[in-house]
Amino acid sequence: MVTLFNVISEDGFIARPDDSEDFIPDGLWQTTLKLITEYDTFVMGRRTYDVMQNYLKETLQSFERLPLKKIVVSRDTDFHPNPEVGYVVVDSPQEALKFGNNILVSSGPTLNTFLLQNKLIDKIIYHQVPVKIGEGIKPFNVDVSTLLLLTSEVALDGAVSELTFEILG
Repeated sequence: MVTLFNVISEDGFIARPDDSEDFIPDGLWQTTLKLITEYDTFVMGRRTYDVMQNYLKETLQSFERLPLKKIVVSRDTDFHPNPEVGYVVVDSPQEALKFGNNILVSSGPTLNTFLLQNKLIDKIIYHQVPVKIGEGIKPFNVDVSTLLLLTSEVALDGAVSELTFEILG
């Protein structure tokens, strides 16, 4: 099972144009960690890894202490994240998906779009925060409105909604 996960703004962005996620409330981190622990493998792209490295030290460490495989997809042969906290680098999304049976992917539009277009995602979960940011980075590089079916909407803490989508076709 491969699940794609992103936190999104009310108007559908995962980050501001400068990669900032400042619209995401700090209190949502514990909910995100709880979701991550339901999986045996966490896959991210290189830019997502870089953004996470700028999180507050305690926030990053709470993720890095989780007992799961942490896979970074990057073709940069000089990229070497800390293997002591579980990071493994692979050069393709297909290779990343071989590391577990229950995989959570949280990444940006390039990796997300590749996985969707190659039918490698089983479902999508968004944690939607009640903030509009006007412009920014969308979860996908293509229009996915006809490819997704909303199957569940659950209210979480702080007016955040968990939206679950089935992939059509």
